[in-house]
Amino acid sequence: MALAGRSQPPPEPRLSMRIVVFGTECTGKTTLARALAHRLGCPWSAEYVRTFWHQVGGDIRAEHLFRIAAGQLEVMAQAQAQAQAQAQAQAQTSVHSRRLVIHDTDLLSHQLWVDLLFPGAGLDWVREAAERQARGCAHYLLCDIDVAWQADAQRSFPDGPRRRRVHEYFSQALEQRGLAYTRLSGPLDARLDQALEVIASMTPAS
Repeated sequence: MALAGRSQPPPEPRLSMRIVVFGTECTGKTTLARALAHRLGCPWSAEYVRTFWHQVGGDIRAEHLFRIAAGQLEVMAQAQAQAQAQAQAQAQTSVHSRRLVIHDTDLLSHQLWVDLLFPGAGLDWVREAAERQARGCAHYLLCDIDVAWQADAQRSFPDGPRRRRVHEYFSQALEQRGLAYTRLSGPLDARLDQALEVIASMTPAS
C-alpha cells in the first residue's frame, strides 16, 4: 500500500451513503457487516487494523498509527468506489443508486482506540479526518456487548466491568458528537433484522 508523507494525509473516501458498524471489541461487528452487505448486495470494508495486526505479528506500536489510519481510509475508499461503480452500472432508483456501503468500523473508531491505548500519540490529521468522516456518515449501528466473549490475542478488555466501560466510551463518543445511531442487541439474526429495518427507513423503495 502506497502511503502519503506524514504531512500529507491520504485522500478521504468519496461520498456515499455510509453505514458504520461500530462498537468495542468482540461484539460481532465484522459478522454483522458482512451479513448486511450480503443481504443488501452492496460493498463493505473490513477493519484494517486486524489485517495490520497479523502483518506485524501482533506487535502494534505508536509508530504504526499512521499506517493503520492510512490503511483504514484506503479500505473504506475502495468499498465506496465499488459502491459508486455499482450504482452507475445499475442506474436505477434504489439503495444501490445511492451508493450504499457498509463499513466495519471507521476512522472515528480508530481514533477512540488510539486515545485509549496510546494516549497522546494520536496524529492531528487523523483526528480531524475522523471528525469529518463521522459527520458524513449516514448512520452508526452500535453493537451491544450482550454476546459471549471470545478470546483473541488482539483483544484487550475481556472482563465484564472494563468491557462495559469501553462500550460506554464508544456510546458516549456518538452521543457527544450528536451522530445518528441505533443500538443493536441480541443474537445476530435479531441484530441483522434491526439493522435492515433502520437502513430500509433511510432508503427509497426499489
